[in-house]
Amino acid sequence: MLKHIRKICSVILCICILVLSTAGCSGKNRTLTVLVDMEYQVLETFYTIEKAIADFEGVVERAGIESVVFEFMPKEGVERETAIDRIRTEIMSGKGPDVFLIACDGSRLYGNYTDMALFQIPEKARESGLFLPLDEYIETAEHAEWDRFLPQIMEAGRTDEGQVFIPLSYTTRAALYRKSEFEHTPSKDMTWQQMLEDETLHDTAAVLSDGGELIDSGRKVYTTQFHPDFTLGDLADYKNEELLFTEEELHRRVEECLELYDYSLNEKLYEETGRSERYLGLRFNGLIFEDDLANGLTREDTFTMVPLYSDDGGVTAQIMAYAAINRNTRRPEDAFTVIDLLLKTNYQQASIIFDFWILSDDGGASIHEGLMSKDYPMWTPGSRQVPGMDWYMSDENFAAFCNVRKSITNVQYLGALNSILHEMMMDCYIAKSLGNDYTDIVSKAYNTMKFMVSE
Repeated sequence: MLKHIRKICSVILCICILVLSTAGCSGKNRTLTVLVDMEYQVLETFYTIEKAIADFEGVVERAGIESVVFEFMPKEGVERETAIDRIRTEIMSGKGPDVFLIACDGSRLYGNYTDMALFQIPEKARESGLFLPLDEYIETAEHAEWDRFLPQIMEAGRTDEGQVFIPLSYTTRAALYRKSEFEHTPSKDMTWQQMLEDETLHDTAAVLSDGGELIDSGRKVYTTQFHPDFTLGDLADYKNEELLFTEEELHRRVEECLELYDYSLNEKLYEETGRSERYLGLRFNGLIFEDDLANGLTREDTFTMVPLYSDDGGVTAQIMAYAAINRNTRRPEDAFTVIDLLLKTNYQQASIIFDFWILSDDGGASIHEGLMSKDYPMWTPGSRQVPGMDWYMSDENFAAFCNVRKSITNVQYLGALNSILHEMMMDCYIAKSLGNDYTDIVSKAYNTMKFMVSE
């Protein structure tokens, strides 16, 4: 009898220990780790990523979320390689950071997206099953205006399980014209080939393939601004692990882009009409607007915005930054609240992290449908309520901006495939300049992308 009682007590004791140990490893007692991988260039500036996160950390603390640690990815070298290997191993073993805040183009600092990005092809990571579906948390969110987020951009974060990635910003390319001199209504149906066949839009494609702008001493050209990824449409079927364009189609696109670049050297393209190629987004910020546009265009002008069209018809957008939650997190509610706070409307309007890092100097636009309008102005960080420091588009220009957004039919994450295409275009440009054939360059790039999508 005594032996039986001892056995029962032992079982009860084991259960108690198990319950206590489980409680100690979950909930509020467990540190919430937020991995930040956003710094994509060395900036000698007051606004560092560490300062931006310190500001956001205060927002998180004031919301009552305890035991939160922000971990920064090393920027380069062996330290970064080691960190990438460690985090990937931790994730696969059911551990790792709770929250991921990632700038897709963060690896520009490290050379290219292929070798040094934590998730080289974000779409493949999205489909991996490693991240937590967030639909039920979004339904009960308390801070951000989730119903105001652009559905076509948010859709790029969804899988069959639900919303697993949260896009934070996106961009696309467009040429700006004075509306008094040229009009065009963006269309979901217009294709890249139709753009080339239209005389005026062909000139626009040439401007957009250039990336240079007029300066006082002549003309400077950034030949790295070729962007075949915007015109190819959907790049890959990630579920079936295959590219959606052939090597022959890629070679033809390279030829078209190089021909457009040669054509863009004609100064009359820029002199006859006020036009300037731009990424759409915060590059319209009032503080830099006048210096950023050629031919005397100013923010007081009313614009026609002509986007770069794709083979699929319509416009391609590229996601520049995104957030996700580890499926294995022990604090899913708190992890989601971190993202919810980050996307709070007034924080997007005036915070350091959005102004410098999420929207970035490459022209990212918020996923909030109203930002940059009169009702939702942008502010220089730290200047809210300072007269003259807010900025928004005129009603006409914001309507033109919305027309471009409505024409988005394809959304990519900036990643390894884009990097390979950019580097391929630069190599082909150099080869052509030297009078050399670039067929092998195209073939190598295509086979590399094909392998990366299928592995």
